[in-house]
Amino acid sequence: MRLIRTLYQLSVAIILLSSCQREDSFETAATSAGTLKSVSGNCLGSSVSGIFKAGSLLTSANSIDIQADVTGTGSYRIVSDTINGFSFSAEGNFNSTGIHTIHLLAKGTPKSATTNNFNIRYGATTCAIAVTTVAENVVPAVYTYATATDGACSGAVVSGDFKAGAAVGIANTVKLGVNVTAAGSYTITTTAVNGLSFSATGMFVNTGIQYVTLTATGSPVTSGTFNITADTPSSSCTFTVAVTPGATAAIYTLGGTGSNCTGFTLAGSYTSGTAMTAANTAKIQVTVTATGTYTISTAAVNGVSFAASGTFVTTGLQTVTLTATGTPAAAGVKTFVVSAGTATCNFDITFAQVAAPAVFTLSGSPGACNNAVVNGIYQVNSPLTTANTVVIKVDVTSAGPYTITTNAVNGIQFSATGVFIAAATGISVTLQGFGAPVAAGTSTLSPAVGNTNCTFDIVVTAAPAGIFNCKIDGVYTSFYNRAHAEVFDNLTGTPVPYLFLDGFTGEPNGNTVPQLQLFINMNDNSVVNPGTYDEQHFIPPGTYRIEIDCFLQNADQSFTIWNTSSNFLAPNPPFTIKITSRTATNIKGTFSGQLTNLLDGSTLRKVVTEGAFDLPIQ
Repeated sequence: MRLIRTLYQLSVAIILLSSCQREDSFETAATSAGTLKSVSGNCLGSSVSGIFKAGSLLTSANSIDIQADVTGTGSYRIVSDTINGFSFSAEGNFNSTGIHTIHLLAKGTPKSATTNNFNIRYGATTCAIAVTTVAENVVPAVYTYATATDGACSGAVVSGDFKAGAAVGIANTVKLGVNVTAAGSYTITTTAVNGLSFSATGMFVNTGIQYVTLTATGSPVTSGTFNITADTPSSSCTFTVAVTPGATAAIYTLGGTGSNCTGFTLAGSYTSGTAMTAANTAKIQVTVTATGTYTISTAAVNGVSFAASGTFVTTGLQTVTLTATGTPAAAGVKTFVVSAGTATCNFDITFAQVAAPAVFTLSGSPGACNNAVVNGIYQVNSPLTTANTVVIKVDVTSAGPYTITTNAVNGIQFSATGVFIAAATGISVTLQGFGAPVAAGTSTLSPAVGNTNCTFDIVVTAAPAGIFNCKIDGVYTSFYNRAHAEVFDNLTGTPVPYLFLDGFTGEPNGNTVPQLQLFINMNDNSVVNPGTYDEQHFIPPGTYRIEIDCFLQNADQSFTIWNTSSNFLAPNPPFTIKITSRTATNIKGTFSGQLTNLLDGSTLRKVVTEGAFDLPIQ
């Protein structure tokens, strides 16, 4: 038995999401600031709406909703890459900081039916989202809900906070189990109860047990527990949503009302032309007489405003930290008026004159950049990450702020901004790469400063052969690296027929990056042929066993083994592997199901959907 065969070789991992073929580079032009990722490095919530048919012009029903954590207000324009004839875009203004949901509309006409892996970028962050296109003549799927004897949706998982009076967002979802008997398109809309409803559209590409995630819309009217019904033409089930009471507003007064704000403390630097960051804050005092929510802000002055919101959980004298957003327009002393309801107080800020830009040249100009150091792995269709950098040398004759940007070559580009604090020669500057290479070979890039420039080379390797990918809890993950299939187990010294699929999310990095393994073994040691295999057929009169091992990184850099295998003694999470074709050199198929956490008492679950493999046999 080949159980978790690389367990003792795994340690800290870095999750790399790879993408399929891109036709154009993505872009973003925005004056706001923020990120698409959480502090742990995971992408925030997203959802895809609509059915994407090859040959059909997309409409406003086709969209992606994605969350961003906005740290600086201002305008934004977000555009995905263009794949298979269509793309997504959105533009507007963020008028406040915090979590925002951006609605990106699709445009174009899909060329073919396939899985399209889009990259959406905001600021310095990129998130990959998979969108499945289907054939023009696709038919509706046939499916039923997994239902308990009392009509409840069996295994339903409701996520997100539901508060009375508060609008829901893409984090408010319900995951329902379905049994698909005929693949095809689906549109699910629940009944509307207490101002809430749930819906989802998409494609079931496989038959069998799987999960679909419905996103909530509306605003709960009152608190309490409510039953909501999901219907199909042939079945229905009911799930429960608990709505908590809405928050009440705090009662408080501003320290120094009508004059200077008491307890005022300013943090951060304030220079004309330099955008505010999370480090630009102003602390003031308030006296709270009744706990609850609060919002305190200033009007925009000189292109800058301050704001804070939250909840006071105790009464008495407290300090509130307001965060600045915007970009100062001019130097000088400016007065900000803090407003809380009808009460006001004020404080002054002195904005410095913008510093003169640094004067420097690129070491090695006009030839190769002196002692350039290229870091990271460069592979066709793989988006660059924070590991993709180039260190160059510069000679500074006058200190000050700087910006260095290369030309765009082969879908990639490098840049850096900062401040030189003193004149010196041979100062190292790290250029950060972004974009995704579109072709293999050597790409020569050239940073330029004034009339000087130098060059460095980036060697891009070809994309790996084969497909081994899936969605894990709705997040597209590709285990393309070193992906392959084995059909003989040689561990015992005598080759025994079996099927073993193995792949990683990236190149070796001194440890072992996240990995996925699928395993099928016939009980009589015969050849694993095309067909459908699940966890139900190990115990006689069964004929085979399966096992799935997925090694994923946690936020604390540890890793967890997510697993399921054929039932023996106790039920395991459901999983199905379907082999659609096998030749002497290649094997192809699909997979989906659930995995459990082996080290946590098998109480947690990972849901695997849209799994596909097309791998060479070694």
